[in-house]
Amino acid sequence: MITLFIEITDSDFQRQRNYKIFQRKRYSLVTKYIIEKILFL
Repeated sequence: MITLFIEITDSDFQRQRNYKIFQRKRYSLVTKYIIEKILFL
């Protein structure tokens, strides 16, 4: 029971980490896009 709980929380943690990484990548892409728009007006 305890191991199952640990696995669940671990996978949840992993998902959160992946989501944060994804968000950061997307954010950097958007920033890059905005910067290019400003630079190449």
